[in-house]
Amino acid sequence: MGNTSSKNKFLQNLIQIDVDNGRRKFTENPDVLEKDGASIIENNDEDNQIIVQSKKKYKKDKKNNNYNNNDNSQMNLIHVQDRIVLISNNDTNHNNQLTINHMPESLIYKIIKYAVGDIFPSKHFFKISRVSRLFCKLSLKSIKNLFYDFPYLYETNKHVNHCKIVSRFLAIDNHYFVKNNIQNARLGFGLDSVGFCLMYPQLMECKTLRSLRILFYHSIVPKERIKSVLNILIENHNIRKLNISQDVVHEKTCKYISMVIGTDLTNIKELVYQKAKINSEKFELLMKGCTRSTTLKFLDFSKNVISDENLDLITHYLENSKTLEYLDLSNNQISDVGCHLIIQACKKSKSIKKLNLSGNLVPNDQIESFNIEYSKHFVYFRI
Repeated sequence: MGNTSSKNKFLQNLIQIDVDNGRRKFTENPDVLEKDGASIIENNDEDNQIIVQSKKKYKKDKKNNNYNNNDNSQMNLIHVQDRIVLISNNDTNHNNQLTINHMPESLIYKIIKYAVGDIFPSKHFFKISRVSRLFCKLSLKSIKNLFYDFPYLYETNKHVNHCKIVSRFLAIDNHYFVKNNIQNARLGFGLDSVGFCLMYPQLMECKTLRSLRILFYHSIVPKERIKSVLNILIENHNIRKLNISQDVVHEKTCKYISMVIGTDLTNIKELVYQKAKINSEKFELLMKGCTRSTTLKFLDFSKNVISDENLDLITHYLENSKTLEYLDLSNNQISDVGCHLIIQACKKSKSIKKLNLSGNLVPNDQIESFNIEYSKHFVYFRI
């Protein structure tokens, strides 16, 4: 809470700074800030300075008369003659001024990165990036996590243009000739294929992308959509994690996913497939390809409807897995007998070190015996 509070004050100070020539005007209306109860603006006509101070701290110190002149931990941002200046609170004459325009760009970038964060879209990004061209350029550079969710039809140009703006973050560089640095993308698309088609080329070429989460708002996702997602991973070897949770597919599509993962995907290390109504038949098809993969280390099939059916084939795949290290089958419908079989198969595997079977159909009076018997065989074990 302390870090969040200090960051919010820093943001409120930072976003008020601007230059009149080619930038948005500096906010001079104290009523706007008083709505948030965070800051107050004082105007000094003698030296044409605008000082942003903490309203609560100002009132408290004025009432108690305990203002500490030696405290230089608080910094104020001042707009002086088209310059952005940092001064310490104890410097009443403003002699010790540090102009942000004279700072190295690497130092300014650190300040902007702290203020903006690394997520788009966010209110911090929109406020800071509007201050100036430099601030916008460095704000774009700091973004690492991209979120886009539009489960509707693209009925207006406004919706299409918004999707195009988001897709710019996935391009190699932006209109400021700064290389984008998106590492995690969480994308949601509706029945309309326009949004996914707009982002498809950028997803294929984004060299910094490491984690991809794609959600299609379909009752049953068509095979063509899943095929396009897998083609992105085949072409873009930088992606290490794929999350297709809640994407319900037919058994034939599961078979295709299994084939591609087992043969064509040489870069994927983590697969997350939660809440997708995966039953034992689908799970058996998927495990056939997942255990053949030479790079896949993390599997999460939690919160599905996997039962004890086809466990003979599933345990066979688990016994022969060579790279899989983590398996999560929590919150399914596996009985205590089925859990025993899965645990024994994982023990025979030389690679599986972490196993999560919690939330299945194991009676409470048997959980302790499971832990005593099997926990010593795994680095991480939950039942």
